[in-house]
Amino acid sequence: RRLVRVCRRSMALSAGTQAALTEFLQRYPVNDALAGYLQTCPDEFLAKVISEFRAPQEGEPDYVPGHVTDFTAPVTNFIQRLREAALQAQGQAQGQATAASTQVAGGQQ
Repeated sequence: RRLVRVCRRSMALSAGTQAALTEFLQRYPVNDALAGYLQTCPDEFLAKVISEFRAPQEGEPDYVPGHVTDFTAPVTNFIQRLREAALQAQGQAQGQATAASTQVAGGQQ
């Protein structure tokens, strides 16, 4: 549910992104809810998911022994990590901007 808030949009995916997403979903099948969510994400975000997601390997937290036929959990976890990193980076940028404006304001007094 949290994820839906991140990627809601009314525009359609570009043809290239749609093709890449289709290929990604064939390689890493997910449930219908996650597939629908991915359809609503911006092209730049999807490009990051598609290019950086790797199926979990033995020893990693999302690894499930045996043949995995549903990648919903690992893809969801990956998206959440991307989102958290983006929010953290955004918070740091805002903090730096606030600090810079405080220094400027303090220097003008």
